Amino acid sequence: MANRTNTYIDRKNKLEYAIAGLGFLLVLAILGYLIYKTITYKSEPPQLFLQYFPEPGRYEPHRYHVIVHNKGAETAEAIIIELTLEKGGEELEKAQLDVAFCPKESSREGYVSFIESPSQADTIKARVVSYNKP
Repeated sequence: MANRTNTYIDRKNKLEYAIAGLGFLLVLAILGYLIYKTITYKSEPPQLFLQYFPEPGRYEPHRYHVIVHNKGAETAEAIIIELTLEKGGEELEKAQLDVAFCPKESSREGYVSFIESPSQADTIKARVVSYNKP
């Protein structure tokens, strides 16, 4: 009887081998991915793109929703965004949005409000005034 128990303990289940093999493959896949990312990494500065559209609120009828996208490979800090209302080439009003940081391949959102109605302007311009690289 003691002999039967010993052989039962020594035998491995096929499920155990399958799970161990799957775990080994997952570890190899992760290591391969990390090695690939390390080899193909390119250091690029932040690449900031802006989207903006009117989103009036109850108490802010001239509010604009601003989204800054960072498509670059580095974080941008202390981002200053400026929206300008222009009519006939003349500047009517400026609004500024400060964004603390925008990590690589991510987005940040904010709002600006104008005193004047944007409908009085024929052009709304948006630009990134400045940012820092950490």
